[in-house]
Amino acid sequence: MIRWKYGLHYLIWLLLVLLHLSTCQSDSLTTSAEQHELFAIKKDSLSPWSQILVSLPRRHPLYQSFAAKIQDVTENISDDIRDSNKTFVSSDDSPFNIRIHALRPGHRYSIAIHGQKDASTSLIKEESVVMDPRAPDFRSTDSDIQVAEHNITMRTIKNDSYLQDSFSIEYRQINPDKKFPVLQILDIPEQKNLEFYLGNLNSGFDYSVRVIAHKDGMSSRPWISTLTTKPSPIKAVNINQNSGSCVEVTWQTDEFSGADFYTIQYALQSNPSNSTNMTIPSTESSISICDSMLQGEAYQIVATVQKGGQVSEPLVTKFQLRPLPPIDFRVRADLKRGKYKMLAELPTSSKIDKCQITVAGDEVERSINYANIEQTKSGHRICWFNFALSPGERFDFSISSMSDESTSQKLQKSIVLTPAFDFNAFGLTLQESNGGIELIWPKSEVFMSRVKDIWNKVVGADSLLNMRITPIGNNDETDKTLKFETSPKNLDPVFAKNLVKGACYRVQLFTVTKTGIISETRHNETIRMSSPAVNVSLESVTRSSATLRIVFATHHDSTSISNCQMHIVVRDMNGKSVFDKRMQLSSSFAPLLNLDGLRPFHKYTVNTQIICGGGGHETPQCPAATRTMRQLSFSTRQDKPAAVQSLKVEPLNSYSVMLTWLPPALPNGILTHYNVNVTKVGSDETRTIDVGVSSNRSDHTVQVVIDELFGGHTYNFSVRAVTEAGFGETSPVIPSVSMPLMAPPKPIAAPVIMKESVGSHSMIVRFPTTIFDNRNGEIKQFAIIVSETTADESINRWLETDNGTYTWQQVQRFDVWPSYVAKLQDIQKIKQDADVSIFEEIGDDETCREARADRICNGPLRSASKYRVRIRLFTSPTLFTDSPPSQVMTT
Repeated sequence: MIRWKYGLHYLIWLLLVLLHLSTCQSDSLTTSAEQHELFAIKKDSLSPWSQILVSLPRRHPLYQSFAAKIQDVTENISDDIRDSNKTFVSSDDSPFNIRIHALRPGHRYSIAIHGQKDASTSLIKEESVVMDPRAPDFRSTDSDIQVAEHNITMRTIKNDSYLQDSFSIEYRQINPDKKFPVLQILDIPEQKNLEFYLGNLNSGFDYSVRVIAHKDGMSSRPWISTLTTKPSPIKAVNINQNSGSCVEVTWQTDEFSGADFYTIQYALQSNPSNSTNMTIPSTESSISICDSMLQGEAYQIVATVQKGGQVSEPLVTKFQLRPLPPIDFRVRADLKRGKYKMLAELPTSSKIDKCQITVAGDEVERSINYANIEQTKSGHRICWFNFALSPGERFDFSISSMSDESTSQKLQKSIVLTPAFDFNAFGLTLQESNGGIELIWPKSEVFMSRVKDIWNKVVGADSLLNMRITPIGNNDETDKTLKFETSPKNLDPVFAKNLVKGACYRVQLFTVTKTGIISETRHNETIRMSSPAVNVSLESVTRSSATLRIVFATHHDSTSISNCQMHIVVRDMNGKSVFDKRMQLSSSFAPLLNLDGLRPFHKYTVNTQIICGGGGHETPQCPAATRTMRQLSFSTRQDKPAAVQSLKVEPLNSYSVMLTWLPPALPNGILTHYNVNVTKVGSDETRTIDVGVSSNRSDHTVQVVIDELFGGHTYNFSVRAVTEAGFGETSPVIPSVSMPLMAPPKPIAAPVIMKESVGSHSMIVRFPTTIFDNRNGEIKQFAIIVSETTADESINRWLETDNGTYTWQQVQRFDVWPSYVAKLQDIQKIKQDADVSIFEEIGDDETCREARADRICNGPLRSASKYRVRIRLFTSPTLFTDSPPSQVMTT
């Protein structure tokens, strides 16, 4: 069994091996038969002259990769143009074919396909292919196409690597369609250049041209282009300049020029590169050029016909535009040269080289003159001429502008020359003088000699200078015109006298020939006669008013006045107007003017003006005349001042206050001093104090200290300012001031123990009334304080820390009596006098032992004991002051 099993396995393996060998033999036979179909070699459809595609199978049982080896096998060519051997493989972008490229048109190539597996390589297929020829490119950089009206020449340089047998050229006319025979041209390999000539063509038409290369029965893709022959040029151009600023351009062409449009290019002959181009449809035969050409310039026009991209031969036409005529001209006398000057204004929008003028008259031969062009500072262009002509005669003038040899239209005028006149050149003076108007000739003989010479040349020897003076405004004599005549022959001044003060007059000066021709230039001047003068003085002045006296300076001023007003303005020292009034001046004018409502002791200024022609009667040509009189100043009298300001009172202590106030707003004069009244309330007692006006403070506050007041009393205060006119108003009422109540001032004098009065148990003490000082309040009581002293004259200070005092009964328990009140006595009104003293006896009451302990009692002193005495003064039970202690005295 085991042997059979292994024998069966071997038999199966043997059958499989035989089957595999049979299959491999069948595949080998199939591959050999299908090699040409699996590895097809074809020229690329897009570039059949330079590229070949080799198809590869997707999977081959015998090879892993493939390569195509090519060899140029073209016959009868030199090695210089033979292509080199190359090998190509498939790329990652196209793994199922091999693209063979950079081949040469018309060459025959042998292509061998090799398969590779591992390290072995075997030839699969070999085949030869002839590449398509390639037509020449006449649009390349080395090519040239020359187009004429009736022929086209195409030139190019052959590529040596391109092989072809012949060329064929097919061409035909487009619209209307016209065919031409096909041209066949054999290729000459030695010839480097190609040149094809197409003749018998019509001008200005489009032609479709096809060029094909041939090789071994194969034809290249054609080079195709549409070429246009040059159109026929314009025959003639006509240029016509109309009366305005436009130029009409017309032209003539052949009937069948083939034009798409016309181009007109015009430029200055002096600068032909800076041209202007215009395109005109082929249906037009004329065009108007306006505003872009400068009249008077020389231009050239280049006219061409354009068909597609072809342009005909240019026709150049040169022409000259007429300049614009002068705008205007005028003839005036030139006083400096003693001639007549014609001045012409020329347009700036035209080229003008010079001016031509013709002058003719009854007694003057016709003359032609030329003048160059000048530029004024304002940018105007002018030309001018000088002529020695006679004033008062008629002349015919014509002027035209010229540019090169072209002349503009003429500007003509027939003019009667007017006599010259120049107020300043003749040195005339017109002025107001002595109530009139005076015209004066120059005084210099040399100057007048020059004036007479000019007068004879451009004014006329027999001509006169006229002066007319006419009143204007609302005068009664407006219809009266004063007329005067003079000339350089008579140098006396011309004087118009007795004119109205303040009136306005129109003065006109002009020259007149003997034939009555008046000068075109006139001197017109309006003169307003000066205003009349008045004297303003102060008649009287009081505290609140003043009277001014106003009188005319001369009698003539008061009788000959026209439309004049007096304007008086009175201002105070602050510049504020307190009186402003206009009053009409006349012969019946009131001489006194009252000023009321003035402030006392104020300085005022009076400004007076006499205005003639105001009130709406003045004109820009004749403004109002104003005369300012001398300023008058005055001051009103002093008056009682007003009340002081900001009165304040502030207590300083029990017997002094501080008063402050500001000076009155209206002092109404010079303050001499202030009057301060101090009144005690509840009493008729009033005290008056005079205070000076000086103050060292920047705000002018006055300060004063009022003394000798009494504590515990109430006072009223008032202040009045004083001038030489008297006391001013009382100051506003301020609240009453109550002086504070304080302990009496400490006395300076100590009480004195009378030595001769000292006994065993009593003594007498004396003290002056001057210690009763009522400044801090009225002293109501005084007490006698007795203190026993020790051998070293010290005092028992018991109870003094509490400011307390014992009675006589209470100190009996002490070995050394502390201070105690021996007497307490009310005070009547006492006159303070240093010569008056008070005597009080101490220790004279023997009944004190039976008295209550707290009752003040003047008990007997101890014998052989030392004592001091003080006086205690009271303004109230709690406010007191002790005098200095007396000397020590022993009983």
